Amino acid sequence: MQLWIVSILLLLLPSYLLFYMGAEIYWRNPRHRLHQLTMALMFSLGLMLVLQFAIYHFIPLSASEMAARLRFTMAFLTMGLALLFFRHLTGGNQTTRIGLALALMPFLCAALSFLPLFANDVRLEVHDGHRYDSFGPVYGLLLGAGLAYTFLGVVFMLIHKILYAVYRNTTEMKRFSAILWGTVCTVLAVIVAVGINFVLVSRGVYTFNFLPTSCVVIWAFALRYAMVNHDFLAATGRRYELLFKLSHHGIVLLDSQCRIVEANASFHKLVGLSPEGSLHGRRFSGLLRASEREAFEADYRQASETLTPLHRELVLIGAYGQTHLVEAHSDYIEIEGSLYSFLLARDMTRQKEDEARLAQLAYEDELTGLGNRRHFSDRIRQDLASGLELGVMLLDLDQFKWVNDTLGHSAGDAMLQQVAGKLRAASGGFVARLGGDEFGVLVRGGRDEVLRHAEALIAAMKEPVMLGGKPYAITASIGISLAPDDGRDNETLLRSADTAMYVAKNGGRNQYQLFQPQLKTNADNYMTLVSGLSSALGRGELQLHFQPQIDLPAGGVYGAEALLRWHSPELGAVPPDVFIPVAEANGLIVPIGRWVLEEAIKQAKHWVDRGCQEFVVSVNLSAIQLRDAELAEQVAGLLDRYGLPSHNLCLEITESTAIADVETSYQICKALGEMGVKLAIDDFGTGYSSLAVLGRFPFDFIKIDRSLVRDIATNKKDLAVIRSVVALARDLGLQVVAEGVETAEQHEMLRGLGCHEGQGYLYGRPMSRDDMDAYLQRKGCCGQLGTA
Repeated sequence: MQLWIVSILLLLLPSYLLFYMGAEIYWRNPRHRLHQLTMALMFSLGLMLVLQFAIYHFIPLSASEMAARLRFTMAFLTMGLALLFFRHLTGGNQTTRIGLALALMPFLCAALSFLPLFANDVRLEVHDGHRYDSFGPVYGLLLGAGLAYTFLGVVFMLIHKILYAVYRNTTEMKRFSAILWGTVCTVLAVIVAVGINFVLVSRGVYTFNFLPTSCVVIWAFALRYAMVNHDFLAATGRRYELLFKLSHHGIVLLDSQCRIVEANASFHKLVGLSPEGSLHGRRFSGLLRASEREAFEADYRQASETLTPLHRELVLIGAYGQTHLVEAHSDYIEIEGSLYSFLLARDMTRQKEDEARLAQLAYEDELTGLGNRRHFSDRIRQDLASGLELGVMLLDLDQFKWVNDTLGHSAGDAMLQQVAGKLRAASGGFVARLGGDEFGVLVRGGRDEVLRHAEALIAAMKEPVMLGGKPYAITASIGISLAPDDGRDNETLLRSADTAMYVAKNGGRNQYQLFQPQLKTNADNYMTLVSGLSSALGRGELQLHFQPQIDLPAGGVYGAEALLRWHSPELGAVPPDVFIPVAEANGLIVPIGRWVLEEAIKQAKHWVDRGCQEFVVSVNLSAIQLRDAELAEQVAGLLDRYGLPSHNLCLEITESTAIADVETSYQICKALGEMGVKLAIDDFGTGYSSLAVLGRFPFDFIKIDRSLVRDIATNKKDLAVIRSVVALARDLGLQVVAEGVETAEQHEMLRGLGCHEGQGYLYGRPMSRDDMDAYLQRKGCCGQLGTA
């Protein structure tokens, strides 16, 4: 009973564990050579233990010697499997044929063991009912030589791999170290077991004579620990397999000669082959463009020699000639001891197309298909870098805002598209839309060539555009700068052309203008003007001057017109006709207009308080002020703040200002008139809608422009016009103020015609507040005698 328990624990149970571990490792990756060898090695070790168990308990004594001989033969076979296993583990297919022959030496020993020389060397002895197999000295020598040969071979292969591996990683070194220590421990355990067995046998105890054989379980556990706990072949192979099969990127396995060993389904799809189509053995470079093949193979060889990962962008040629731009990344992997390149090909075709499209959008105007501002600037830089003569033309459509506001933005877009076609056909150069209704044309050549193209563009614009089936005329203003005369860089040329373009627009439009140095001077002066004007109000540089207005029938002072003056420390005295348009164009007229209105009301209150109860101060309103819906409220607030009666204030409006936004202007003028503020239409006779405005707006005065008064004594037509204006005013219940009166003759004629008030140098030039105080004192503050 004791023998049964011991043999079950030390033979039968370990054999079961060996069979289990062999099957477990095999099924982790059944197709892998090392897994197959591991299973064979484990099963061989297990079968040795099963045979020994059977010899002791089941096989008849007559057959036991044959079973014992078979067990020792299995020992040789196990040694051979162990050497084959370690050969593939440490060297794989890179080992030589001599190495393979050396690994097969134990199999040769197994065959030799059947020679007649060893026929009687294996025998079975029975002692006290215990069976004990033994061998003679010759067979023992053969068996010992096989064991020593196997042990030394295994240790040599492991140490060589650890010390001299071309490439290594921490995990792999741990695997080999674990197996090496397991092998050493197994050998030591066998030596100890042999010693124990020898002592026991010498004392007549045969129960544990199979201890040396059972020690192989230690070695088996060491193998399993290395293969499983250190993420050896099974887990790695499974992850590799999943990546290979499921990746949506193309993956190929290449050998050292750049031949395809295996390709996944995604790579087959990439090159236009079905998954069943074979790429095995084909050179990967054969799938590339001819111009890339030689360079890729050279790079591949160099990278393989140094184990350097490869990264390239390549063009794959498919089975039907289709091309795919791929981003190829390769690294190295060891499979069954052989080194392969694991190349992942990511299809970049769609991404590159999208990038090209984005690049196109970055350089293309979406509406017209022309280049955009960025593209235009880059083309100028490129041509300048090439040393070419260039003409940079900036073209701005005239009255395009009217098209957008009147016909709608869709009509404006259609017009821009048609204009783009005209420019592309007529320019002879590179055309771009710079934004809005502004286009740029880049022409290579000298001055004469550029001007010829400019004339062609002006001529092309004469052809009407069709919007909604109707023709619409459109013109353009063109500014031109020449390189290198007008600039040697992109910014300077564009700025010069822009300056010339605004000169062309202000000079009557529908024309081109070459940049001249004086234009730059004017532009610099303009910027200086804008800069100075923006801070003039805060620095107290603005002043109000007042020009008297005389009651022509009575001869007294009726009132005064407030006139804005600017004295700049840098520019000196700047005329109003210079800085007022600048203020209007840059929005500075809004704060300036408020200041003027407040100062005029404050000063009017000053004169009223001095006894000029009916004195009227006139203030000009800009078009922007007249579009401000809060203007009437602002005027009411200022009158209330300073306590000025509303009839002492007159607001002058030009007819062009009134018709800019008729409805808004009318509502504001109506509110002002209801407050008692007097209203005058200024510069009468120079506009186009005077009678229409007079018939609707609640004006109190008509101010005849100085251009009609200047030649009244010599020009009968001007005299007739003024006579008609006076008669019209009389019928409408309005008073007439004549501007620009400079002579006594003009004064007498205007008084004779029935004009109510006069204003001009004859009565007094514009003067400061203090001078106006003195003037009124001299005149006896005759505002009380006015006709209003």
